[in-house]
Amino acid sequence: MKQLTIILLASLLLWSCDPRSRDLPAQFEGRINITAKIINPRDSIGINDTIKIQFESLDTLLYNGSKVHVSYGSNDLTYTSILLRRIDKSFAGAQGPASGSIIFAPVGSLAANKAVLTFQNNGNSMKGEYDIIPKVPGVYFFDQILPGFLSANSGQYKLDTYWNYGNVNRNHQMLIDSAGINSGMALFLQDRVNNGLEVYDFKVK
Repeated sequence: MKQLTIILLASLLLWSCDPRSRDLPAQFEGRINITAKIINPRDSIGINDTIKIQFESLDTLLYNGSKVHVSYGSNDLTYTSILLRRIDKSFAGAQGPASGSIIFAPVGSLAANKAVLTFQNNGNSMKGEYDIIPKVPGVYFFDQILPGFLSANSGQYKLDTYWNYGNVNRNHQMLIDSAGINSGMALFLQDRVNNGLEVYDFKVK
């Protein structure tokens, strides 16, 4: 119950930082996948090393099985919701804050809570980069807690966005082992998989 409460509170916090424009008209709604790439993925990194995730939404989208060409006007936007967490058994579900980590966006902009990345609008693409520099050893993970959002063609398209890191080791077993058998981490990960949301784990030492 405590873990569920924390997840609900985090979801409400993300919703309150939601930068989408709700009053744009939309002809096409639904969901799409955007490009996401972890640069130089590794099972473990050192303190003060940097992990980068690069996101991109191009001017050709795969919508309902067909390719459609779009542009991004001044009122369009794309963003994604992503949390950096650290295993800490003093918290419900062993999901503690990534205290001390430096989180920044070389491309795009971050909300004050560092959990919503709004992409840079280049007219024919939307790009974002989410970088972290951990300062404390431990086991960390990126959590796509909610779908993101994309609008294109001046709001003609309003779509939920998902992504897939591709063929990389997400280290889920390390996450389960670190959190402990009573944490519910295995169920948490299965729920993310069932909902098409990514979780990527790594160790800092």
